[in-house]
Amino acid sequence: MTGTAPAPDRCYPVGAESGNRHDGLVITLLRYRQPDAAVLGEPEWRPRLTAVLDAVAGSAGFSGGWIGRNPDDPQEWLVAVHWVDAGSMRRGLGGFEAKLALGPLEGFAAPGAGVFEILQSDEDGRRTVAQSQRAADADSSGPG
Repeated sequence: MTGTAPAPDRCYPVGAESGNRHDGLVITLLRYRQPDAAVLGEPEWRPRLTAVLDAVAGSAGFSGGWIGRNPDDPQEWLVAVHWVDAGSMRRGLGGFEAKLALGPLEGFAAPGAGVFEILQSDEDGRRTVAQSQRAADADSSGPG
């Protein structure tokens, strides 16, 4: 993976004052169902998923990414991408290179993909809590 930049410190320890209304980091979960190995085996399948990470790794706001496989169902795969904010995620996944990498996988997308704000993290013995990026009027407003 190239272009990996560390995430800025947008979360803050419990009880600390943030002062930033856009604290929450974002993770994108893209689930895929690998076709039958006779059609497309892992040696051909995994590079397609790697191409997605490679395409978004250079995007502004990209913080990290992972490819995983379900140990109980080896045909179920996950591409998880960590972003510094929702805007970065939208621009990163909407970019030309990302669309080129994601397009051939559309037919293999599995239900359950989504985008989530990271509102609490417990890592290395440290708990961090973030403010939501969701607008107060998100349920009642729209484009236009």
